[in-house]
Amino acid sequence: MSKARNQTFWVSVIFAVIELSDIAFAVDSIPAVFCVINVEEVLPPVLDSTSESPPLFDGTTRLYLNYECPFCQRVWIVRNYKGLHDKIKLIAIHLRNKPGWYKEKLYPENKVPSLEHNGKVIGESLDLIKYLDSNFEGPALLPDDSWAAFTSLLMMMASSSWYKLHKTLLQLTITVPLHPIQSVEPS
Repeated sequence: MSKARNQTFWVSVIFAVIELSDIAFAVDSIPAVFCVINVEEVLPPVLDSTSESPPLFDGTTRLYLNYECPFCQRVWIVRNYKGLHDKIKLIAIHLRNKPGWYKEKLYPENKVPSLEHNGKVIGESLDLIKYLDSNFEGPALLPDDSWAAFTSLLMMMASSSWYKLHKTLLQLTITVPLHPIQSVEPS
């Protein structure tokens, strides 16, 4: 079993709403809609291949995540923003040494984040954000206006695409040897 993280973690969530004025997505104004929430949370230990599974499908709602994963972090932020700290238990999963029970018994896609709720498991961070927003109490994440909600979701999807592109380019930079540009002397 991996060592427990005996540390207190202060979660600060800052939520801002950006108004988009037209289809070109030009930022027209940034209203002063900020919400800061501070919650003291003791992080559970990270589970790896030597860890035993928690009791599965026992009625407890669990968010399976990795603390360093940005896709997990945004679902974690939504959980905290909606004030669901006591209703959704965190289960940290080691990404490079995942427990076998996670894929076999819980989530065959073997990815994080995932949410165990009402006898089913849901994955993919954007789907989880929408699920948490529509199935749990707390402040709404998306505006009531359908166009504003659509543009907000579009911005979230764009940020995912940008992150994946950036990560791919970074991996290429690391794996492909780069040759310095040789200067050419004018003749």
